[in-house]
Amino acid sequence: MGPLAGADGKLRDIRSVTDAALSYLGADDLLAELLARVKEILDADTVAVLLLDSSGRQLIATAASGLEEEVRQGVRIPVGQGFAGRIAAGGRPVILDHVDHGNVLNPILLDKGIQSLVGVPLLVHGAVIGVLHVGTVRNRVFTTDDAALLQLAADRAALAVQSLRSREDRAAAAALQRSLLPSALAVVTGVEAAARYVPGEGQVGGDWYDVFPLPWGELGVVAGDVAGSGLAGAVMARTGRAAAPQAKGVGGPVHGDAVKQADGF
Repeated sequence: MGPLAGADGKLRDIRSVTDAALSYLGADDLLAELLARVKEILDADTVAVLLLDSSGRQLIATAASGLEEEVRQGVRIPVGQGFAGRIAAGGRPVILDHVDHGNVLNPILLDKGIQSLVGVPLLVHGAVIGVLHVGTVRNRVFTTDDAALLQLAADRAALAVQSLRSREDRAAAAALQRSLLPSALAVVTGVEAAARYVPGEGQVGGDWYDVFPLPWGELGVVAGDVAGSGLAGAVMARTGRAAAPQAKGVGGPVHGDAVKQADGF
């Protein structure tokens, strides 16, 4: 193959993983299509994505082709250990020309007869969220060009993963937000109450309100305003919301006592 043909091939490969048409796929489909393209372009036998868990201390096998059992078994790799763990800890590509017990932790890679590996980090705003790696069952020397192409695919995969996580966070936050708001305000003789909640930004604000009769005959009105929004704001609000029923019966008509108790939560 001449230099021009080689350059054309590299350009074609780059276009394959940066194809604008991929943007029209859902996050799940985009990730699956990327894995298939990477496997074909790099002439690999296996390709896998491992994502950091919520603690940031372990990688969990999330998607794969040729290593599906990794995902089925929920393989976990500690950050800093093994092949994928080293990539996550260092935030840079790693190439293995020879695979053995000394440089991989996952026994499935050895059972599959993987001989060579190249892996890169999945990065979002410079932070590692996972690892993408490919392998072959024949001896092969992966090049820095291979790693660079894989990094392009990893950057695209990271966007898909981030989209998935954002969608899941929004769904969880919306469900939590609904649980914060009363389904109906308390009916109190002589009082007509109505409320409407509109978040100041986005779909979920985490703020809440309630109206309830107090044991000594007065009417209690409470509202919570959380700094922040989304899932984190809704979780914070849930803690404060739980304090309201406990504080409303404290101290009789001495309103400051109830406020102080609520502030303590």
